[in-house]
Amino acid sequence: MERRKEQEGREELTQERQGELAAIAASERGAMRYNQAVLLFALQRQATAGQVLEVLFHHADPVDDWVAMRSGFLLLEICVHAYRVRS
Repeated sequence: MERRKEQEGREELTQERQGELAAIAASERGAMRYNQAVLLFALQRQATAGQVLEVLFHHADPVDDWVAMRSGFLLLEICVHAYRVRS
């Protein structure tokens, strides 16, 4: 009986840990998408960088506040650049 309770306790811990790891992985994935967009922007590939950021925003990955803020500013910069090119 006691052994069963211990096993159930371990399973709960394992599930909690998996949830934590999934959240960390999603956050890191968002940071990698941001970094990819920054590199594309630096390589003068604004349209592709914008697409990467759109994916980041549409999938609503749980990202760090800093990454979310910087992604928004980069997307704004891309929009301004596109407007200047069209004018």
